[in-house]
Amino acid sequence: MATGQAINANTAAADPIKEKIIVSILEQFEEEVAAWLRTHGKGGEDDDDILLAMAMPACFPLNENILQHTSEQTIPYFKEHPSELLEKIESKQDEKLVFDRLRELVNGATKIDWNKVSEEDKEQAREATCRATVEADVEMLKIQLSKGISSSNESNCFLLAWERGKQVYGTYDFNIALYAGFIRYLLCETEEANCGKEGGAEAFGCGLSNGFLLEVDLVALLEAAEDISNLKPEEILQCLVEAIPFGGKREDNPDFNDVLFRCITGVEIGDLVEGVKDFVIANWNEPYYQGQATAFVVTLLSPLKAKVIEKIQKLPNYASRIGKLETLAKAKNADELVVLAKAATKGVGRFIARSGAELKGYLSKIVNKPLGKTYNGKWYRYTGNPNYNPTEIYSGMIDAENRFRKGLYLSETKAGNIIEANSYGGTSGKTLYEMSNVQIFDILDLTDESVITQLGTSFEQMKLSNVENAYEFTQEIAIWAKNNGYSGIKFYGAQGGSTSYTNFVIFDQATINTSIKGSVNIISW
Repeated sequence: MATGQAINANTAAADPIKEKIIVSILEQFEEEVAAWLRTHGKGGEDDDDILLAMAMPACFPLNENILQHTSEQTIPYFKEHPSELLEKIESKQDEKLVFDRLRELVNGATKIDWNKVSEEDKEQAREATCRATVEADVEMLKIQLSKGISSSNESNCFLLAWERGKQVYGTYDFNIALYAGFIRYLLCETEEANCGKEGGAEAFGCGLSNGFLLEVDLVALLEAAEDISNLKPEEILQCLVEAIPFGGKREDNPDFNDVLFRCITGVEIGDLVEGVKDFVIANWNEPYYQGQATAFVVTLLSPLKAKVIEKIQKLPNYASRIGKLETLAKAKNADELVVLAKAATKGVGRFIARSGAELKGYLSKIVNKPLGKTYNGKWYRYTGNPNYNPTEIYSGMIDAENRFRKGLYLSETKAGNIIEANSYGGTSGKTLYEMSNVQIFDILDLTDESVITQLGTSFEQMKLSNVENAYEFTQEIAIWAKNNGYSGIKFYGAQGGSTSYTNFVIFDQATINTSIKGSVNIISW
């Protein structure tokens, strides 16, 4: 067979006479199956091929793909290894007795004369051989599947894969059945319970893969082809096999999700994930389900969109949002999908943390971090002590006493820094400095409304003053930002009433030193 390995290594003692009988019966099957394949769908009863095909035992499935595999792989294999088939047959006592009788008739003969065998024994021997051949064909599917996915045959994911392979093999060919089992195994591996305990990006990625795999599940895919005229399952399958070979591991392929999307829809995923991000965040909180929902949303571009809706409306995390997804399904291309997703997000009640502790928990689950921004411009900072260096973080600063914890605080404009100075006793006795040429990277921009939304907070929380725990939200943002590699934060100043101005806080001295490219000069108020 395809693997070149025995179905069962523990074969019984060789019996050349019975093996000769097996080979003779397989030769009959070979001719009958070949005749069926040649005449399949022709009709009529007079053609010699048709008469030969009609003699094929009923236990063979009348499926062109399966019989093709049986003819090309299974029968030739067992003609070379008849002892393996004989062992399967003789595991049943009544079938063993039939072959015992045939052995006595054939003993000593150089050729089997089937005319000397009773019709009853002949039919029983043929049926027994047919059943064993068909069973072995399915067992070979299990062997191939086990070798490909390197999993324990007792694991739950393998058993699900094996059941799916058998199910598909009843309708489609061996290779499709094998790949269908593989896809089902990957699907099981990416279910929430099997994704491990990681949060954040790992959980999002696992959910994203799971969502895509649900849509390429081979049974659903090929059944969908029956009523979707522009769906070409063979092309999708070929795309998958070439990009994700049987037995490949999700974690070893950084393009795994991009490939799944391209094979389903025929287009590149590009910026789609980012384009529908706000819609997903507004409707799902957990990273795993944000990933899964992202896959479902972007897959609405495919011919499978009706099947997607039909399938996910039965899932508890999606049933209440089917109306929104049906609206997105009206998109004719990626640009329209993004537009509809953004429109569906407007006015949706979004998450806003009610305490610093709740914000901390929410931030820990964020998958797609806001992009850090580059700032080119000037900074302004005043000092109340002529001995202080205006570009150095004061070593005596206490985290809890500052809005965004310890760092160097600066204003983007002179007017903004004057507002800050006036709120702390005025400008008298203070010195104002201008840093003329600044370039800094990876700034978390809290003046961007989409960033504020993504972080689960609000502009009001960022500007709280003169209230108990005024810094509980900003402190959590600062901790999260520093831990996630941002060099600092750009934010609206909290002083001066309704006047809008922007400040910065930079976390590390080394970053400050490399960011100030020009001179630092004292300027007038």
